[in-house]
Amino acid sequence: MFGLQEITQGLGLVFTAGLFFTAGFAGAVWDFKRTQRKKLVEQKIKAVTDALDEGVLEVKLEGVNEYLTTLAEARKHSYSDNDWSRDVY
Repeated sequence: MFGLQEITQGLGLVFTAGLFFTAGFAGAVWDFKRTQRKKLVEQKIKAVTDALDEGVLEVKLEGVNEYLTTLAEARKHSYSDNDWSRDVY
């Protein structure tokens, strides 16, 4: 029915198709894993950046609050130009 040449050509065809399929599948898996790793790294960078931004914001707010507290304390102890109850003349 089939000669030796047709059988070897068929086996070669099946082998070649299997080889290309395997290479394509391995490449797809590799790309998928690379994309997943890239997403994971981006998520980690975003988490660290967000935490850093929150820390910076907290320090800024703390500095502003400390400045405003100091300013309020200075106002309490200063003489006002608009204090008409005192006679400075």
